[in-house]
Amino acid sequence: MTGALWIIIVALAWVFCRALHVLRPVPCKNDKVALLRSVRWRTGDIVIFHSNAFIQTGGDGMWSHVGIVIVGKSGIPRLFEITGGHVYATVKPLNKMLVEELLQGDRVVAFRRITPAPSERLMRRYARECMKTRVNYEHVYWRTGFQRVFGSAFPIHVEDEQIGHGSICSSIVVDALRGCGVLAHINSFSILPHDFGVDTRERLPLNNGYEWGPLTFLRMAA
Repeated sequence: MTGALWIIIVALAWVFCRALHVLRPVPCKNDKVALLRSVRWRTGDIVIFHSNAFIQTGGDGMWSHVGIVIVGKSGIPRLFEITGGHVYATVKPLNKMLVEELLQGDRVVAFRRITPAPSERLMRRYARECMKTRVNYEHVYWRTGFQRVFGSAFPIHVEDEQIGHGSICSSIVVDALRGCGVLAHINSFSILPHDFGVDTRERLPLNNGYEWGPLTFLRMAA
């Protein structure tokens, strides 16, 4: 067996073992918990998901997906997101999606609120532009994960793409917040979904006048 093949086998074994040990996030004593039916969604609410352990192995945390809420003139909250399953950026009814997620026993959903709420007009304009230009999903989250784990020894370039090129779920949310003037200018591809679930002031600094709310776990029933 060649040395290259051994390296591939060891790498695959490491990924598999790490995926098996990705912790399922659960609310601690001081964490907030809300019933889904009691939440009044606002534009700019950040929704994060624990749903794919193998994606989480490429990062450094327990959350694997993120999207951002847009409440239009109809008053119906929708989630703006991009996933590998849908290839392009989409806007989908939020509550139906959350019910489907929470009915699966291995899934966890939480959200964070930005105060004051970002501009609905700017958020909708950004989402329309992404869908018009058919921004596609690219599996490049591994670059940031690799950089965080091995970057000190093997640094790689983590690019900051623009509209019209590939994106990942966390980068498109970062770009949406930047487009609304809420988030300071940062490299959107340096952010992973888990960064929205921890103390965000360092990795996701908001512009003056805006504040992050606490992480709130969602439940179907008490």
